[in-house]
Amino acid sequence: MNVYVTLKTKLVAELRQIKQTLQTERNIIRVLRRKLKQIAAQKRFIKFLPKLRYLPTPVTKIEQTARFLVKKFVDPKMKYPMDSIYDKKLSRQSKKVAASRKKKWQRLEKYLGGISNMTKIKEKQIANNVAIIIGQQEEMNAVRECQKLGIKMFHIVDTNCNPGLADHFIPANDDARNSIKFILGKFLTRIRLAHKIKVKFKKTSLKK
Repeated sequence: MNVYVTLKTKLVAELRQIKQTLQTERNIIRVLRRKLKQIAAQKRFIKFLPKLRYLPTPVTKIEQTARFLVKKFVDPKMKYPMDSIYDKKLSRQSKKVAASRKKKWQRLEKYLGGISNMTKIKEKQIANNVAIIIGQQEEMNAVRECQKLGIKMFHIVDTNCNPGLADHFIPANDDARNSIKFILGKFLTRIRLAHKIKVKFKKTSLKK
């Protein structure tokens, strides 16, 4: 009888250990999947960045453009595709009116969507940010706004640009997609590294 109880106890202990191991591995797989989704979103973001120079960016549109990017590439919680939402809203309209309005809504969503998901920045925090300017001549409104707010700027400077307007500049062809993609990839790597160092520094300072 004692042998039976001992075997049963060992079996229960082994089963619990197996359960804990499976739970741990399941959590690891969940984290890895989340990381893979983030990496895929970041890759899509990098591919999209060269197109920014073609977006209209007057003073009032800079914030909206950034919010659109944040929602489209960083926020993965869109439960329904936008097309189905448009179709539901326009189901009672005539085909001509529905097609026209859907096109307008899609354009607004493309350039200005995501405003509601972007947090406000205090005036003191604005000067601590930096702006990466691609296509200086087309982005002069953004350049003037950054100068007004005291935001440091990194310019990708082509032959038709003025390096005097930049705090830091990189000589490169701002029309070549591959060169811009390479430069922005390097920026992104360094920004992530600096962010990790900052987080580690905060943790160590809190422990002390």
